[in-house]
Parts: sequence; C-alpha cells; structure tokens
Amino acid sequence: MFRVMVPLPLAVGLTAALGGLIWALVAPEAATGGWITMSTGLALLAYDLWRAGVVQLLWRATMATLANIFLLAPFIILLGGVGSVLAWQSGAIGLELFTKPSSGQQAQLLASELTKLVVLTLWGVAVGPVLDAATIYCWRRRDQERTLRGAINYTILRFRRMWGPHAVSFGAISLGMSVIIPGVMFGLWWAWVDAIAATRDKTLDPLLKRLGRDPEARSVLQWSRVLSRGHRSRIMRAWLPYTLWYVPAAMYLVYQAEGSGFAAVLLFGSANMVLLTVMEMVMVGLFEERLEALAAQAEAQGITGVEEPEAPSAEEIPEAGPGGDAWKKYKG
Repeated sequence: MFRVMVPLPLAVGLTAALGGLIWALVAPEAATGGWITMSTGLALLAYDLWRAGVVQLLWRATMATLANIFLLAPFIILLGGVGSVLAWQSGAIGLELFTKPSSGQQAQLLASELTKLVVLTLWGVAVGPVLDAATIYCWRRRDQERTLRGAINYTILRFRRMWGPHAVSFGAISLGMSVIIPGVMFGLWWAWVDAIAATRDKTLDPLLKRLGRDPEARSVLQWSRVLSRGHRSRIMRAWLPYTLWYVPAAMYLVYQAEGSGFAAVLLFGSANMVLLTVMEMVMVGLFEERLEALAAQAEAQGITGVEEPEAPSAEEIPEAGPGGDAWKKYKG
C-alpha cells in the first residue's frame, strides 16, 4: 500500500507557500498579501524540515555540490544545459509536425510542450546516469581527493548497470509527473534507484547477506521500493524546496529563457540541473542513513562472521576508489 503521513505544519506550510506564490503572481494589485502568505508558509515548512533533520542534510548536500561544482560542471551542462536546448528546439519541430497553420493556440502549445517533454525524458534516460554516477562519486568521496578523471572512470564502470533501472524509474517519474500523482508516487518508491544500482555490490548486498536475505531476490527497483518504506515522508520533505523552485520555473522562467535565446536556455537548464544535483546527493545521503539502520539491525541481532567485500583494486577503479562514511562502515 502507498501511504505517506503528512504532519500538520508541513501540510499548512506547503499550501500557504504555493498558494501565496500563485496569489502574488496572478493578482499583482494584491501581491503584498500573497507574499506575506507565502512567507508564513515558508517559515512553517522550514520548521518542519528542520525538525525532521532534512534541512541539515540539504545544507550538507548543497555545500558538497558547490565544493565540486567545477568537477561536475561538464556533466551538469551536458544533461541540463544541452538537454534544455534540445527540448527548446524540438518544440518548434513539434509545431511543424503535429499542427497546421489553422490550429488554435491551445493545440499549438500542447504539441510544443508534449514534444519538449518527450525529448527531455529521452535525454534524461540516455544521459542521466552519467551525472548521477559522477554526483554519487563526489558525495561518497567528500572527505577524500576527487578528480575529473576519477569521476569519469567511476561513471564508465557503473553506467551499464545503472542505465536500465534509471531508464525505467526516470521515464515513469517524468511521464507520471504530467498528471502529478503517479509521478510523485513513483518518485517516492524509486528515490534510491541510482544509489542502489551504483553502490549495491559494496554496500547493500553485504548487509542483506548478513541479515540472511538474498540480494538477488529483488531487482534494484524493488529494493528501492522495499527499503524506502517508513522513510518516504523524509524523502518527500527533502524534495519540497526544489518543488517551490520548480513551480515558478515551469510556469514562467523557462518561457522567459526561451524568449531570450540560446544562451539563456543553456544557462537556465544548467542552473536547474545544479539544484537537481543537490537533490541527488540528498537521496544518496538518505540511502546511507538507511544502510546505517540495516547495519544497526544486524549488530542488534548479533550477526557476525560474514565476509565483508574487499576494496576494489586500482585496476578496477583507477583514480576513483571507494570513499565516504558508508565505505568506512561497510567497506563499500
């Protein structure tokens, strides 16, 4: 069963923040009331996120992203900037292919937006694991030396095993978000798909074996859904700050960028992808917390004597190697 309990401060804060923003945008003559309502909602949201420990994790992820921004920049521009430019250009192609000069404005807008959605989804499916793997590399080695060569090697070695689960989850989430509810549901189920696919052989699988569970009994998608039970409220909270950005971005800013030309679209897409990189690090951080809970469960049961995986050799992962708190605890 899909169930997420929503605390009152969170529900009221989110409603007030989004409602106040829309109020201020659609009724400029009464914008003051909208901004006050939005500010009140944001304050309630901040209180709830702090109480749940999400603000602290968001801060760590933001600092980690900024510390690695030059290393991650090529991946961010490739996925976010180039992807946005391709979607922008495809919108005009969609108008040519699927509408006639006599088509109404709504039909033209629908054709353009659907074409952009398909192109962005296909681009995210094809290239998404590249940025996700590099982001996971930076997060897990946040206390160690990181290099562009190491990030590339880490990505190459994990791309193949990440691509299939990522394609299914990203495609379902992207298309599901067009009607909101299915996209949110898939997003909460599969929030840890990339982290599990990239690191399971050194983190999750050994812990499952210690607990007497077969790692191969479920797929990456299934493990993400199973392990996220009881943690989806925090996953949902973690995405709320990005949601508050996405609403004006999708309704207004993206069209302003498209009206300003190539450079503005490239910059907007890259900036949006920086925020999504922060969110990917948050998801990996939450997954590591879940691993800690599994390790504590194994220790509480007194389970010992299972071999831990060896660290990969330099030949396996040149320049990349293991890293982060999870490696120190789980040899992963």
